[in-house]
Amino acid sequence: MQNGQHRRVNVRGVKRSFEWMRPCGPALVAQVLRRLSDKHPQTRALFPEQPELSKRLFATLDQVVGHLHRYQVLEPALAEAGRDALRSGARPQDFQAVREEMIDAMARLAGEDWTEDLDRDWRVVLDSIAGAMLAADESEQAAAERRLAA
Repeated sequence: MQNGQHRRVNVRGVKRSFEWMRPCGPALVAQVLRRLSDKHPQTRALFPEQPELSKRLFATLDQVVGHLHRYQVLEPALAEAGRDALRSGARPQDFQAVREEMIDAMARLAGEDWTEDLDRDWRVVLDSIAGAMLAADESEQAAAERRLAA
């Protein structure tokens, strides 16, 4: 937020910076997962060492970036991924840890091209992904509470 106003994400800037990552995308994600596992051992079970996992996670990020102008199209798929993650034991704070490791990795890759605005934009994008994933759990809990109250 700036001056109490919500700041719009610079979609073009996010997409341009994503292109910097594309050549090494799955390797970048693999690095993020290794660092995440080292710093947050409780996440090891969430991200088993599978060669295809980094490719799938980068492909998901690619889809999100490609659909930033119509993000709602991806919300059902992200909600399903969130349900799977939560069933596997993910906690809300794990999503924050993933975001921080991803931001750190992208900033290191971008070097001097990484700006405060780009940092803020990517945080919004990654928070939106986490929000869509966690919203699935909240809507399921609300539905369960309604069934119990009936």
